[in-house]
Amino acid sequence: MLRRLSLIRRLTLFFTLVAASVVLGLGGLFMTAADRHFIELDRSVLQDKRHLIDDILASANSAEDLRWRLTCG
Repeated sequence: MLRRLSLIRRLTLFFTLVAASVVLGLGGLFMTAADRHFIELDRSVLQDKRHLIDDILASANSAEDLRWRLTCG
């Protein structure tokens, strides 16, 4: 079947397939990089919140003080 197509049509098909492969490949790489970036960003935010809670726990004078700091402060 491929031999029946003219040279122009075969080249057009070849370049179309190559272009589609490149676009899909780059799109996949971009999606992977974006996912990794946002996972790292989420991890950083959660780590900051954990440090804040650890500081509050370490500096609380009593259970009442701790409860107040975690709910209001």
